[in-house]
Amino acid sequence: MSFRPFFACVSFATLSLTVLAEPHCPGKVASLPVRIVQGSQSIVPLWVNQNGPYDFLVDTGAQIATVDSSLASVLQLNVQGTTGIGGAATHGRYDFAYLGQLRAGEKFVPDLLVVIENLSQLKAADPRIRGILGDNFLEHFDLLIDNHEHILCLDDSNTLALFAKGERVPLMEPYGPANDLPFTGPMSVAASMSSFQKAPLLLRT
Repeated sequence: MSFRPFFACVSFATLSLTVLAEPHCPGKVASLPVRIVQGSQSIVPLWVNQNGPYDFLVDTGAQIATVDSSLASVLQLNVQGTTGIGGAATHGRYDFAYLGQLRAGEKFVPDLLVVIENLSQLKAADPRIRGILGDNFLEHFDLLIDNHEHILCLDDSNTLALFAKGERVPLMEPYGPANDLPFTGPMSVAASMSSFQKAPLLLRT
């Protein structure tokens, strides 16, 4: 009696399971599917005040989450005032509101400050984009964006930190006008461009 056909079947089954296995985060951390737009923009599904899911652009350089003005109207968000928001080379004042909850998969942040802005330029790239996921949400979690597997990992249990290897670069606290809300300036890192430069440069993340 030959066992070769049996072993062949086992090998085929193992291969099939490997091919069909879903990508996952290190340490079995909760993951979100990432949809790539224009080759570099990461889009994830979010729930806003129990409604959704809506597509949000992941932007680690945005200090505050943003809701498109059309979605804010649908959700009937209560505008609390205006605040200044600075970008890499721009600055403007926008309405802001508070969400009861913003949820990404299993993870959520309650009473989240968001700015309301017309995101027509982003929606020109993909009309399904309804907001921007910024750092005032992401700061509550360790974050990993796996571009190869197209997943976003969010962790509040220190599991990802145990898997991470390499140098840690501290973030610099933002600063700006005293009459604006906190966290409206971009986070930055200190960097040196050459050995001849004494003062470090601040680079926006």
